[in-house]
Order: sequence, then C-alpha cells, then structure tokens
Amino acid sequence: MKSLDDYIMVIDDAIPQALVNSLLEEYQASDAWMSYEVGKSGGDAPGMHVLLSHPAVVQNSPARQKILGEIQRCIFERFDQYHKKYSRREQGVNYLPVRELVGLRLIRYKQGQSLDKHTDRYTYPNSNVQIWPVVTFTLTLNADYSGGDLDLLDGAHVYKARARQCVFFPANFLYPHAVSTVSAGTRYSLVGWFV
Repeated sequence: MKSLDDYIMVIDDAIPQALVNSLLEEYQASDAWMSYEVGKSGGDAPGMHVLLSHPAVVQNSPARQKILGEIQRCIFERFDQYHKKYSRREQGVNYLPVRELVGLRLIRYKQGQSLDKHTDRYTYPNSNVQIWPVVTFTLTLNADYSGGDLDLLDGAHVYKARARQCVFFPANFLYPHAVSTVSAGTRYSLVGWFV
C-alpha cells in the first residue's frame, strides 16, 4: 500500500536559470503585485503575488507573454513526469484527469513574512467560481534567503531553499502545507494548480 509520501514528486532544475532571471527582472519593480492571503499570512504583512496568467498582466506586453509561454511549457513538461507516474495511462486508464493549469503566480515573501498551513482551492478571477484543484506545484526560484521553508504533511517533509526545485503534490485535504517565516532576504516562487 502506498503512503501519502509516495504522491510527492520533487524535480530539480525544473526551469532554466535564464528564464528565472527574465521573470524576476520583468516583475521585481512591476506595479502588478497584489497581497497574497491564502487563509492568513504571517508576519507584518502578507506576501505579495503577481497572477502571471491574468490577461490584464500580460495583454500589452510581448515580453511578458513570451515569459509566460516559456514558463507554462516548462511546467507542463515537468508535470508530464508526474502524470506518467500516477495516471496509469500505460494500463489504459487515466486516474489523473486534468484539463488545464490555473492560477499561475509569482509569489514574493520578504523578511518576516510566511504563509500559514492550508490546503488549496482556486477562485477564477473573473467569475469568483471556486474549484478544488487536483495537483499543486510550487517552484522555488532562488536560494539567497533564510527561512521560508516549504512545510508539507505537517512537517513530514520540509524543503529548504533550493533554486529551481519544483514540488508536485495532490491538492486535497490530505496535503496541508505552509511556508515558514523568511528570516533574511526575499523568497520568490512560482505556484499553480492543475484542474
């Protein structure tokens, strides 16, 4: 019998460093940042995010459209590894019927910020329709910060800063997760959901 740990997949070097550099250069000083409060964020203020896949963010910028397309391609390629392992396609079935990647966002946590333990749901920005995703991914972009560890399964798995490391896991009530307080520097990550 499989354990909950068996459905977590970690992929190192999930996107090229040049793409990370382009993404951060494009958005670090952007006015597209908004408060990110899933449940309740810790610290003096919530983390901030840019909803990279929102039309208002990318529609007038070919550079942003190109970055978004490259990120999506990389994420889908890595997700295909997860899908092949768990869908059982080789047996003629599909236990992981996903249609799309939603909510792709760049998240920034500065010193003193964290994210409390939660499970995921996604709200479509234009309709406010809520759904429960099938698979979550989080991809750490940099490692030049302290704290800010990804805590998964109530501390059973703690992922310390490792640039370009992607973690896939089921997005249901069995997989609570949190981000511990950033004690120094700024933590950047990409997050999204497969539905």
